[in-house]
This record gives sequence, C-alpha cells and structure tokens, in this order.
Amino acid sequence: MKWRQIENRYIIRLEKGEEVLGTLTAFVLDRRIQGGVIYGLGAICDLVLGLYEPHKREYIKRTFEEDLELGNLTGNISYFEENPVLHCHVTVAASDLHAYTGHLFSAKVAVTVECVITPFAERLTRVRDEQIGLNLLDI
Repeated sequence: MKWRQIENRYIIRLEKGEEVLGTLTAFVLDRRIQGGVIYGLGAICDLVLGLYEPHKREYIKRTFEEDLELGNLTGNISYFEENPVLHCHVTVAASDLHAYTGHLFSAKVAVTVECVITPFAERLTRVRDEQIGLNLLDI
C-alpha cells in the first residue's frame, strides 16, 4: 500500500495481492482514524459479496474468483466494541460486463485499488439492533 495525505484526506493505492478490507483496516488503526467515509475504484479478485436477508437475519453470500472491474467502493468507518469497522459496499463488473453489487466481505487487489478516506473529527460508533440483527450506526 502507498498513501499520502492531501489536506484532510488520505489518498491510498493498494497493491496487487493485498486484501482490501484488512489493509484498509490496518491503515485506519495506524492513522488513528475515528470515523469517516471511504470511496474507491480499481480491479479486484477473490471477492465475497453479500446481500442481507432481513427476514432470515442473515447474509446470502456469493464468491467470485475471477478478476473484476471495481466500478465503485463506498463505505464508512466506525467502531464496534472498540474495534474498527469498515462497512463497505461495492459494484463490480465481470468480463461479460454484467454488474454485481452488495456488501463487501472480502476481496484481493487484482491490479490496483485507489481509495480516498475522509476522516471525521469524532468517533463514529455502532450498537447492536436486536430487532434488525445488525450493528447499526449510533446516531
């Protein structure tokens, strides 16, 4: 990973083979980012994508092993029980240009991923919502 700070934002380039969420989470911890937003684009592989089924209170997951165009990564940075949470969704395209979207569980960089993180001045936290079955932003 390579990065630099421009004003109050971080410009990040992930390298081929890096695990996207793990690398970004380590960056958040290292820079002591308390909350913020993240967006990005690039090319990924070994993607695990999910869709939450509220009636079943579980995710349906699908794995894509092939290289995919990462058209959009959008998310936020918060904390749950003192651990950073990068809640990200992605839109990707396969070689046939069919698009897929959903919750990002994991992915590796296939070529590069370029991200921008805009940190917040205060910590964002999550709390468990038992009715929905998810850890939601504590607003």
